[in-house]
Amino acid sequence: LYDMASGSLSAKVDLGEGQYELLGFDADESHLLLCRKASYQNPAALLAIETKGGAIQETQIPCGTDEAQAGTMSAMPRLLGDQVIYGVYGALVVWDRNTDALNWYPVWKDEEHRLSEVFPCADRALAVNEEGGCAVVELSTGEVTPLEAVLPQPVSLQEGRPVAWSAGGRLLAAEGEEKIFLWNGKGELLAEIPLDNRRVCGCRFTPDGEELLFLCSDGYLYRHSVDGAFLSRVGISRYANTTLFTGVEWYFIDGGVALLAEKVLNVISYDGWGVSAYAANCWGYDPERDMILCYRYQGGSYDLGRFPRYTTEELIARGRSIVGGAVLSDETKSQYGIA
Repeated sequence: LYDMASGSLSAKVDLGEGQYELLGFDADESHLLLCRKASYQNPAALLAIETKGGAIQETQIPCGTDEAQAGTMSAMPRLLGDQVIYGVYGALVVWDRNTDALNWYPVWKDEEHRLSEVFPCADRALAVNEEGGCAVVELSTGEVTPLEAVLPQPVSLQEGRPVAWSAGGRLLAAEGEEKIFLWNGKGELLAEIPLDNRRVCGCRFTPDGEELLFLCSDGYLYRHSVDGAFLSRVGISRYANTTLFTGVEWYFIDGGVALLAEKVLNVISYDGWGVSAYAANCWGYDPERDMILCYRYQGGSYDLGRFPRYTTEELIARGRSIVGGAVLSDETKSQYGIA
């Protein structure tokens, strides 16, 4: 655990054997929450790790209210405040880890339609089964609204399907076959955006909920209004000429958006919709401090560093100041075009 404020390690925790899914921090950032996946030896468990000190509290994740409902967790948990939301067979389960209250909402009643992914937001969630069938579930009442759509297998099975909710659960977007579906929060179809043989690697609504951004396999970040109209696109820098982006993360900042994919951070400015900054070997971005977190592999371990978000002009100026004070050979000067 790395403390961004002090720039130092706050805790180091040995999780032991097993496979883990990182869920995120709780509301007050006092604990980091992980799910230990079920194995032959152990049931699925929630691990709460203290961010100061690293003490671990383990709680078994309930998979039913009685023996008739008990089963195996089929969809990995997602956090929504203090609630942990996941799937068991064809049901969506909402567990409050503080009060231990458990709500069980059947979405698909036959065991052939196993719930495979859940995407919660505000007081509702999108539930998706293994065949790509989907429905919106009201978390306060359990009301289920089936959607007239089948979602394809995602580009990356590890990252999951590209799905986005706008703030407050007002709008919902998901990749379908050769199109992106746009619904309102109640599951009413608003628009369809054609993809023209592209696959979606990640998508997000802008904070005001007026635009949808989505990163595609052709290397472009697209920008559409929520009525489906195309606004603009921009090419995204990456390490290799690949058709896949994985590990996509989004950070909305003043005047633009920062997009992290394949350990490369691109900062796109709303003014002109172009890349204004770029960082490789990137592990994340801290919007509060406007700092980029980068790494360097050295001697069998990683060195971690925090850097300000320079503009291209600032980097050129810094490079000139460094080169101007360095003693370079004629060969090096010739290589980089330095007089």
